[in-house]
Amino acid sequence: MFLQQHGAWYALVVTMAALHQILNFGRHEFGLTLEELRGLLFSLPSMKAPGKGGFNAEFLKHHWSILEQDCLKAISNFFQHVWLPSNWNVIEITLILKKKVTSRVDDFRPISLCRVFYKLLASRPVSRWRQVLSSIISA
Repeated sequence: MFLQQHGAWYALVVTMAALHQILNFGRHEFGLTLEELRGLLFSLPSMKAPGKGGFNAEFLKHHWSILEQDCLKAISNFFQHVWLPSNWNVIEITLILKKKVTSRVDDFRPISLCRVFYKLLASRPVSRWRQVLSSIISA
């Protein structure tokens, strides 16, 4: 039922956020710092996969000094309340040509276009988990 209403990607992000809250990596507060969010944003490719509105990571990077507090509030709100605005859960699938001349379906490669905020939501737990897992695996 949940997957039918919200989709698999939404379920994945909500699950990641919930696990992140449970684990919390020894922290008592669940604080997202402006520096951490800036690092996540600036690690994204600038000109890839604009969302439905045409905005990509480059737009946020260029206007970061104006948008930083609003972005921090929006992303933090998700991780504190595990609530995602429905328009963030829009993933578009498009086809990219593999060859210059196409005659078959095999000549296309599907890609999914996720919104920048969605990418930031997924990046945060991954970046934190990467730190923990690298210490566990190398030990």
